[in-house]
Amino acid sequence: MDENFSVVIKNSIYGKFEVLQRINETTFLIKIAERDLL
Repeated sequence: MDENFSVVIKNSIYGKFEVLQRINETTFLIKIAERDLL
C-alpha cells in the first residue's frame, strides 16, 4: 500500500514537471517566432 502511494506521488510530481517543461519549450518557441516576425 505504501509503495503504491509513493509511486503515485512520484508519477504526479514527474507529470507536473513534464507539463512545466513543455510550457517552457512552448513559450521559448513563441519568443523565437516573435523575434522572427519583428
